[in-house]
Amino acid sequence: MQVKPFKVETEWFKSLRRLMYFPETYVTFDLETSGIDREEDLIVQFGYCVVVDKELVSRDSFLFDWTRRLSAPDVEWFKAKIERVRSDFASRGQHYGMSLDRLCGEGIHPDEALSACSAFFDDWHSQRGYFIGHNVLSFDGPILSSNFKRFASRSFWLTKDMNVIDTGMLAKASQLKLLPGPEERVFDFAHRVARTNGHDRFWSLDRACVPGLGLDKKHGLHAERMHDAEYDAYVTHLLFEEFRSLAEA
Repeated sequence: MQVKPFKVETEWFKSLRRLMYFPETYVTFDLETSGIDREEDLIVQFGYCVVVDKELVSRDSFLFDWTRRLSAPDVEWFKAKIERVRSDFASRGQHYGMSLDRLCGEGIHPDEALSACSAFFDDWHSQRGYFIGHNVLSFDGPILSSNFKRFASRSFWLTKDMNVIDTGMLAKASQLKLLPGPEERVFDFAHRVARTNGHDRFWSLDRACVPGLGLDKKHGLHAERMHDAEYDAYVTHLLFEEFRSLAEA
């Protein structure tokens, strides 16, 4: 199947502006993981940015050292998973900065890391703040839920009362010319978009949105730094602000 390149739909974003609130203060977040299996794979990095009045005020990330939590056989499985991801990226000519040595050298205990994730979400949610991420409802959210359930013995879900905006689903919707209904919440709209067939469309952050909108040239972004959770959270912030600019043009 031939995938259609990302096309900037200015008029669609103008229409979206009348139907969706674009927050000026929000956080973006992103994960790096040991793979794409939402039930089996593990978070290896959590990254985020804090944006106030449309300006980036802070960004940070932390790594998960799973060798402190897993049994010996599971550590070997985890090492193999990380090497497989590195190999997959290399086969596509892409850089992947995670390695077992780096995770062991720079990472913190997964219990501490999951606790920090929990505090991040709980604190921002208590302020009724907005959470923004790219494909977070179909990938990052389920991975977080699975890791919390398996290792933190608590439930975690990205829910409609958390003010979540998924830039991946906005990008996909723009390509499919889908708009939220007058009374449809952004969270529900994103789930509707996710369920809509769009296999011939392309909305990935690094391979579609960044080059399609010229963010690499506008902001001096470097492809080799992508697929780092903190950097991708930063790029998601730039993408959302670009969406705002298109909507207000």
